[in-house]
Amino acid sequence: PTLRVPSEKDKGALFKYVIIQSSPAASATLYDSIVVGNSGSDVSVIGNGTVSGASAYNLIGTVASGVGLANGANGNQVGVSDPGLSATLADNGGPTQSLALLPGSPALDRGSAAIVGVTVPTTDQRGALRGPAGLNGGAAVDIGAYEASSSYLVTSTADSGDVGTLRAAVGWANVSANANPANLLSADPNTVVFDTGGAFATPQTITLTGGTLGLTNTNAAESVVGPGANLLTVNGNYAVGVFQVQDGVTATLSGLIVAGGSAAAGAGIDNSGTLTVDHVAVTQNSATNGGGIANEVSGVVTVTGSSVTANAATGAGGGIEGCQPHPCENLR
Repeated sequence: PTLRVPSEKDKGALFKYVIIQSSPAASATLYDSIVVGNSGSDVSVIGNGTVSGASAYNLIGTVASGVGLANGANGNQVGVSDPGLSATLADNGGPTQSLALLPGSPALDRGSAAIVGVTVPTTDQRGALRGPAGLNGGAAVDIGAYEASSSYLVTSTADSGDVGTLRAAVGWANVSANANPANLLSADPNTVVFDTGGAFATPQTITLTGGTLGLTNTNAAESVVGPGANLLTVNGNYAVGVFQVQDGVTATLSGLIVAGGSAAAGAGIDNSGTLTVDHVAVTQNSATNGGGIANEVSGVVTVTGSSVTANAATGAGGGIEGCQPHPCENLR
């Protein structure tokens, strides 16, 4: 059970079940949260415990007598038997497992980011942007800890699996699915963007300490949209390749510098998929073959508005290597 203390406010959560006890009298306020699918009542009170009438935009299964949550009041959905969640916890991106929202879920676009006196998080449990702030995120935020969105916000220059890092963002882009109706109608790439109002308002470098960043999603396109080559450098620390695009992946890299990579092939970018490199500076990378970019046998790369300079290779292609049999297109 989850015990709530007086005046605690819960936002964008998923609870197993909620019991409000009275020692002394306790009150819980729930916002944008899912409490459903448990044995017995999903929300109940004991003694003098109460659920605040200010609770809003929740998706609730069964409530015990005296709880005081009414279906339709304050945007609450009460009596929901099927919340439209995946059956089990899974890796949907981010450092912790989550329950994904499925197509048709009553939680989609039914939350609110404009509850008076409440600061609703701008990202979900994984770091995906909520509601209209995200690509195909819908007209309103979703209820619960998972947002069906095609955008992830990088807020940190650290290289770790923590929420808000580029590594976590790439992990999210590799596995996340967006069930929002807008995305089902016309899918956007899983898109990584950067917080230009925060950490990336000034020039920053992300130095890779955890290995090459691999783009591996063969079910949805992926895009890393940097804030501009004047504001972001992703650096391999002269120890690892910077980006690798797997066979079967469609990806775009834009608005950043790729530097300091070291690998046998493609120290800056090793491409086996269909890759667009747009307004990127690939520089100071070193490999046996393809110091800047290695285009593997299965790869097609389009380079526009970019520079590939000051890279080195002991074998072939100090700048770009491997444009046959599949061409490197639109090099300029």
